[in-house]
Amino acid sequence: MSNLKTITEVTRSFGISTRMLRYYEQLGLIQSQRVQGYSYRVYDAEACTRINQILIQNIHAINIEIDSLSTIRSILNKFVGKYYRFFRNSLGVILYFSRIIL
Repeated sequence: MSNLKTITEVTRSFGISTRMLRYYEQLGLIQSQRVQGYSYRVYDAEACTRINQILIQNIHAINIEIDSLSTIRSILNKFVGKYYRFFRNSLGVILYFSRIIL
């Protein structure tokens, strides 16, 4: 089993969810294997190569350059952070007034 990777190892190495990996399998894009005496799905080097190809094709399909991904992530983090603070502060105000009223 040295050449085989578990579903957890594959998802961590590619940064995708187990659900996404199972979806690729459901579509017939990749195949997992079952090893006797081992209850988890495992993936060989061919499946890992195919996953890498799929991910690269997805990036090209949405026409995003790899250099732009870090910029996009930074913008999203700022946006989410801004609204997180807003809702956290709003919740604080609501809790404050609910204590006064109740």
